[in-house]
Amino acid sequence: MATNEPAPTPAEGPGASPPPAARRRVTRETRLLLLTIGVSVAALLLLARFRFPLQVPIVNPAPAPLEQLAARATYDELGSIIAQLQVRVQPGLAVLHIAPLPSSAPADAPLDSQYVTAVRVDRQTLLVALGPGGRVQGLVGSSTAVPVVLARDPVQHVALVRLPGNEDAPDWLRERTPSLETPGYFAVAEGGRGGLTLRPLFVGRLDPVNDPRWTGPLLAMGGYARAPAGSFIFTLDGSLVGLVIDDQGMRLVVPVSNLRGSVTRLMQGNAAQAGALGLQVQRLTPRLAEALRAPQGVVVAGIDAGGPAAGSLQPADVIQTLDGEPTYSPEAFEHWTSTIPAGATATITFLRQGRPMTASIVAQPPRAATAPARSRPVLGLSLRATPGVGAQVMRVQPDSAAARAGLLAGDFIVRFGGTSAPAPALVTRAFGQAAPGTYLVASVERNGRPLVVALRKP
Repeated sequence: MATNEPAPTPAEGPGASPPPAARRRVTRETRLLLLTIGVSVAALLLLARFRFPLQVPIVNPAPAPLEQLAARATYDELGSIIAQLQVRVQPGLAVLHIAPLPSSAPADAPLDSQYVTAVRVDRQTLLVALGPGGRVQGLVGSSTAVPVVLARDPVQHVALVRLPGNEDAPDWLRERTPSLETPGYFAVAEGGRGGLTLRPLFVGRLDPVNDPRWTGPLLAMGGYARAPAGSFIFTLDGSLVGLVIDDQGMRLVVPVSNLRGSVTRLMQGNAAQAGALGLQVQRLTPRLAEALRAPQGVVVAGIDAGGPAAGSLQPADVIQTLDGEPTYSPEAFEHWTSTIPAGATATITFLRQGRPMTASIVAQPPRAATAPARSRPVLGLSLRATPGVGAQVMRVQPDSAAARAGLLAGDFIVRFGGTSAPAPALVTRAFGQAAPGTYLVASVERNGRPLVVALRKP
């Protein structure tokens, strides 16, 4: 029997797919989840950008060819300037062979030869740095020229020397003082066995330093600028800056303005004459400081019997100041005493067993000071008899004849003055009976090895 109900469509059958509209429909929760994920990823990327910025590798490119040529040209230009400057200044300079002989050196000490630069102040006169005891041996590059010292200043350690003339020599001392700008390059003229050499010298700074020996301040070269004592410093345009001197290991430059005054005094015969106080001092050790109740200063070790300090100071006094300047070391004391001219009065403050005292001493010319009495020559050996062998050295006193001969504790003296297996008394007696300047030869065994030494009696 026929019915009027419509036949089912395929979409409504069992297992049929939803209509297209139903497939495209996304729930609200899904959209929120996707949005949250997107915002989180964007935030992470943004934070990573700031926390870990993109590192672009830095590559050091090779200098451009023009830059390399410019740097090379700068050094070539400096070398050319120095070469031209040497041609210009060489006629007014000379290199002298100096043989310094310290007054404290023994008579048989070898000479320590050196070469220093001298600058001409006129056609026949040169100015040179010449320390105490220094002797001019000759002129480098000439076997016939004989340098003659005309005058010397024992306080400033400079001298005038006469040499054959040179009409083309420039007179730098009369030129105006150059204006110094640092940091910058200068030229140092130094002497050597081969003659004069000019080389560039970079100076980072020049600091004024007061020195009582000179009328004006000196210049201390800062940084690593080093120049040998006795050399002269020039600007690159050829102006003389000054003379390099050594002051307790520090290099100082004496400006040309100070050198003018020194040359004038030397030519007029008015060189300062160093006075003498007649004192020998030594360092204040911690043990001496405690024993002498002195916090600082130098200890009086000896006094010239006829010197100006005799009767005012005593051995073991501790000098605190000299003319108001503190004395912290024997070197500082000797430096200041070398600046006191003969006839001047020096005021010394010192401690005597902790009690402060003051003395005024008039410096005398060195030749007027009485030389200290020579102490008895000291062998400086503590010996022990070793039967059948000789005398064993137990101790060697510093700065004694034995120490200068090179004897050491533990040595065995097996022969002395022609006597085998000498007793300690024989060694001491032979040294005491020897004439001054006599050499005594000893055969020694040191760690089983034979050795010969020569002791010289002062």
